[in-house]
Amino acid sequence: TTNTYTDTDSTYGYTNAYTGPSNQPSRDIFYQYIVPSCIDSININTCATTFDTYMHVLINGTHIQSDDDGCGGVAVGSKIILNNTQFSAGDTLLIVVEGYSSLQGTYTLTFNAYSSGPNAPTAQGATICAGNTATLTATGSGDLYWYDVASGGTSIAMGTTFTTPVLTSNTTYYVEAVALGCTSSRVPVQVVVNSAPNSPVVMNDTICVGDSTTLMAMGTGTIEWYDTLGGTLLATGNTFTTPALTTTTSYYVVAVDNGCASSATQVTVTVNSPGMVMPFVPDTVQLGQPFPVSATGALTYFWNFGPGANPDTASGPGPHMVIMQTPGLHFITLYYTVQCGSGQDSLVIPVFVNQTTQTANVFFQNVVVYPNPNKGSFNLKALLTQNTNLTFEVYNNMGQLVYQNVYQQTSMINETYELKLSTGVYTYKLESNSGVFVGKFIVE
Repeated sequence: TTNTYTDTDSTYGYTNAYTGPSNQPSRDIFYQYIVPSCIDSININTCATTFDTYMHVLINGTHIQSDDDGCGGVAVGSKIILNNTQFSAGDTLLIVVEGYSSLQGTYTLTFNAYSSGPNAPTAQGATICAGNTATLTATGSGDLYWYDVASGGTSIAMGTTFTTPVLTSNTTYYVEAVALGCTSSRVPVQVVVNSAPNSPVVMNDTICVGDSTTLMAMGTGTIEWYDTLGGTLLATGNTFTTPALTTTTSYYVVAVDNGCASSATQVTVTVNSPGMVMPFVPDTVQLGQPFPVSATGALTYFWNFGPGANPDTASGPGPHMVIMQTPGLHFITLYYTVQCGSGQDSLVIPVFVNQTTQTANVFFQNVVVYPNPNKGSFNLKALLTQNTNLTFEVYNNMGQLVYQNVYQQTSMINETYELKLSTGVYTYKLESNSGVFVGKFIVE
């Protein structure tokens, strides 16, 4: 640090007050300087003067040094250099300037005091996101002190590093070096605080099992897609195409701007399986008597009750009241569409129409197919009230006959069947001259 003082004077009327060594008969001008702390050397000169000067220095009233032509040459200005072995902090310096011999004229006095204090430290600022702290680092000689004001104040930390509190706006700190009781100037260190962007806006979606979808997000900066909170980065950009999904899946979307991340937005892709249609149709009905039919689980319904039915068709889930006008086995066809289906599909439902009012369970006292569901291998047990010829038939869900067996004069059936059947719902029928029994089993 250099403290410079320059004085130019040509005023006459000063007296010859200096009487120390090398005193000249010319008039004298005195300057006083109180030495502060941390001054390493002092340079005093009149090298810019226009005539021959003489200069003397006294410290605390004691003569220390005089000079005539210290600036170099003959009949030129004077120069005195003092080091810190010649003075101490608090000493009073008297500087006497006079003309050589009896000369007088205009001169310029230049005074430089050089500080021995430490150099100002060096430090780098930091950039953080709002709501975080910053760790600042400085290098320098001596001890480093941190402040939150440019001058004065109380130190808030000491050392080469300083961790700020949580910050929400730009903040400037200051650091100075102190060595051997001398203090450097303070250096500003700025922390730039960037705000996090708002969370992205993204819409949930619904797809069918096995499909993928493209999700779209709106937000500031770069959009990042994750599989879990803080998990694996899947993609960047405003859109993300999922893989084929079989279960409902959530993703997490973050906006990153100026290195700051928003809070995550959860987006859910709901995966629907194809709808399952459940028809409600009696297995056996009476000739000429109305019976209800209905179904659930579909988006659209169209019923074809077949020949001999009144009405012959209907739309909607029902219930619909139907009258069969001819006896025997009938097939009702339901055409439907379901969510996540491949288009219109159909289901054939067998219904046996009794001609008499005698119910099937009077003649067939105990009929069972087990296990149910099965894989095409099952047991058939039946107990009848009398011996009779009996037909056992199996129909698929299209109403097609896939198996038939005839029993001669029997009142009891206990037989195992091994049928090669595809997965689905099957209708079986036991029929004799005395009655009919209709049931269903499932093949998995």
